[in-house]
Amino acid sequence: MTKKYREIFKVDQIENRGINWFVADFGEDWGGEHYILTSNNMHIDEFACYSEGAKADAELVAKLLNCYFNNQIKFEETT
Repeated sequence: MTKKYREIFKVDQIENRGINWFVADFGEDWGGEHYILTSNNMHIDEFACYSEGAKADAELVAKLLNCYFNNQIKFEETT
């Protein structure tokens, strides 16, 4: 049995902060839009399963970005 793919986290705009569990702030892009990373419709008891704390989560994002920009991982386009 395969697990169903679940969007655990999502990109959102700063205006929506507080709707879901806040994870990280990425600031403004060149168009002036302010983006954040949040959970995606998750209860607090679920959130603890997907976070190892602020430092570990930041290190994970850094590792993912480093791997991606060094062509060590690729993601399918999903549009």
